[in-house]
Amino acid sequence: MVSEQPASAVSSFAPESGVGAEIADAACSAYDADVPAPTCQPAPFFSLVMPAYNAQDHIGGILQAIVEQPFDSWELIVVDDCSTDDTRALVQHWADADARIRLISHETNQGPAAARNTGMAEARGTWLWMPDSDDSFDGDILVRAHALVTSGEYDVVLFGFTERYVGKRGEFLYDHPMPLPEIDWSDPALWHPCIIDLEQSTHYGYPWNKMYRLQLLRSIGAQFERVILIEDILFNIEVFNHVRSAAVLDGLPYCYVKQENTSVTNSNAYSAAEYYAVHRRRISVLRDQLSAWDVLDARAKGILGSLYARYILSTLERNCYAVPEGFGHKGRVAWVRGTFEDPLFNELVPAAQAHDSKALSVCAAVLKGKRAGLAVALGRLIYLVHHASYGAYTKIRSGR
Repeated sequence: MVSEQPASAVSSFAPESGVGAEIADAACSAYDADVPAPTCQPAPFFSLVMPAYNAQDHIGGILQAIVEQPFDSWELIVVDDCSTDDTRALVQHWADADARIRLISHETNQGPAAARNTGMAEARGTWLWMPDSDDSFDGDILVRAHALVTSGEYDVVLFGFTERYVGKRGEFLYDHPMPLPEIDWSDPALWHPCIIDLEQSTHYGYPWNKMYRLQLLRSIGAQFERVILIEDILFNIEVFNHVRSAAVLDGLPYCYVKQENTSVTNSNAYSAAEYYAVHRRRISVLRDQLSAWDVLDARAKGILGSLYARYILSTLERNCYAVPEGFGHKGRVAWVRGTFEDPLFNELVPAAQAHDSKALSVCAAVLKGKRAGLAVALGRLIYLVHHASYGAYTKIRSGR
C-alpha cells in the first residue's frame, strides 16, 4: 500500500531555464491558448525512479547531483520502502524545495522490485532511468542522454560504469572501470549473439546502467518480479526480447558503489539453497533466451557454463556461513554430486570456458571433472579468502 502524497511533493514541473525549459515550452504550446500558463503541466522528458531503504546517510548526495544537472525536464520519484531511519523526512525536505521531486512511501517493507514497480507506475516521462540511492554519476548525464535519444529511434540506452569497492567502514579500496563490450546495436541480428558478452561483463542485469523508453515498458507490461537476487536480470531479459534498437552513451558516466557486507550477494541473509536455486534459474532463463534467438552456439554455452560453475562454487562458499539450511562436509559433497546429475549442468558446464580468469578456469576444471570433494574444498577456500581480504577476494572473483 502506498501512502497519500503531500501536495508539495506532487506539484507540476515548471522549469525556468536550461535545456529542459525549451522542451517544456514546446509542450505547453500544444495546450489550449485559453488555458492560463501557470496551469500547464507538461510531462518531463526523463522519469527517474529511485528505491530507498534506510538511505539517510547517502541519499542527500545523489539528490543534490540530480538537482544540479544542467537539464531541467525531469522528475524524480523516490520510493521509500518503509525505512526505519530519517530517509522519508530527508526526501520530503527536498520535495518541499523542488516540485520535480516526489516521495512515495510504502507502509511495509516490500523490497527493491516492488519499489521500482511502484515508481514505474507513477512515471510520466518519455524515458525512464532507475539510479540507486548510494551511487553517483556524471554531472551532465541527462544532457548527454537527451542528445543521444533524440538523435534516432531507440528503445534502450546503455552505458558503462566504474565499480567502486569500499570496506566495512566506507574506506576506499579501489576503482575498476567497466566499459561496455563493443557491440553493434543497430539491428537485433547483430546484437543478439553478443548479449552473452553483456552478461559475462556484468552489464546485462543491472537496471541503473540503462535508460528505457517508457512506452515500450508499458506496451509489454514490464514489471520487476519479486524474487531475491535476480529480479533485475529477469526484467532485462523480458525487455530485451522486445528491443529493436539501442544506443550507447559514451564513457563511464555511472559509479556503482560496492561496500563490504552491504550487498545482498555478500551477506548471509539467504540460505545456500535459495542462492543456488535463483542463480540456476538465471542461467536457465538466459539459455532459453539465447536458444529462442538461435544464438546458443558453442561460445555462448562456454560462457554460460563458466558462469554456472561460478554460482555452484559461490553456493558452497555461502554454505560456510551460519545460514538456514546449512549442512556439513558430507552434506555438501552429496549436494555437489546431485548437481552433477542436473541436465542443465551436463549441457553447459562441460563446455565452460574461462580464458580471462585463471581462478575461474581452475574452478571450472574441477567441476568438469565432477570432483565433488575438491569442489567443496574450493568453496571453503573461497570463503576463507573472502573473510581475510575483501579487496583480494573481489579481484580474484572477477579475474583481475
